[in-house]
This record gives sequence, structure tokens and C-alpha cells, in this order.
Amino acid sequence: MDTGAFRGLRLFGHPAHAFLVHAPLGLLMLPLPLDGAGWMLGDPFWHRAAFWALAGGLVAMVPAALAGFLDFVAIARDHPAEATAMRHLVVMSTAVTLFATGLVARGGIGWPNSDGRAWAYAGCIAIGMLLLMIGGWLGGELVFRHGLGRREGTG
Repeated sequence: MDTGAFRGLRLFGHPAHAFLVHAPLGLLMLPLPLDGAGWMLGDPFWHRAAFWALAGGLVAMVPAALAGFLDFVAIARDHPAEATAMRHLVVMSTAVTLFATGLVARGGIGWPNSDGRAWAYAGCIAIGMLLLMIGGWLGGELVFRHGLGRREGTG
């Protein structure tokens, strides 16, 4: 596969999107486990930590998403990876929208103050987590199957 035609956003020779995604992905996988710890331990600290992990993950997602979008527009229209890249973009955008909706539904730094808000928050976060995993798999397809982001001549 010819990977030389794809450049995308690079810093110091490495694809920027690949290293910018780790912080937001890690942070966005934490809110439900942290809230679970808050419930089990009866300590509001863990609910506050969940809020800040969610908020921080969304903030950290901005540069990752911008780098990913720049990589997306760098893909040639006839490149075999184009359809997979579009699916990756849609899945990840939907996940981020769900996390942002969950943050709003949460209604503040503590655990949501009503059952409706709690279910909306937990549902958005759980589905968002699932979509992050699917989107990550699609990102792996872009790198390992289609060779995007790799230097020419590397395996």
C-alpha cells in the first residue's frame, strides 16, 4: 500500500492525532468507574473526580479532534481508507456529543440530583464509552490495514 501520498498533521515527524488521543480517551473512560467508587465508598470525592475526568476529557479531545480532522481532509478522495475514515469521524463525533450531553445532564460537580438526570448521564456516558472503543478500532484499521500515518517503507 502506498502510504507516501498521505501526510496529515505531523509533529517532529510523527502523526499528531495518534499521540493526542491518549489523554482524552483515558479520561473519558473514567467517569462511570469513579462514580461507582463514589457509590460503593459513600465518598463524594469520587463523584467530583468523575466530573473533572469527564470535563478534562472533553477539553483534551479538542486538539485530538482538530488533528484528526486535518488528517481526514488530507486523505485523497479515491484512497481505499476514505470510507473507514468517514466512519471513524462519525463514530467519534457521536461519542464526543454523548459525553458532552452527559456532562450537561449531570448538572454539576456531584452526582445528578434526580433519577432522570442520573439515568440520562449514565446512559450517555456508557454509550459514549462503547463508541470510543468502536472508534478506536476503526482508527486502528486506518493505521494497520490502510497504512495511514506510517512512514513509507515501514511495516
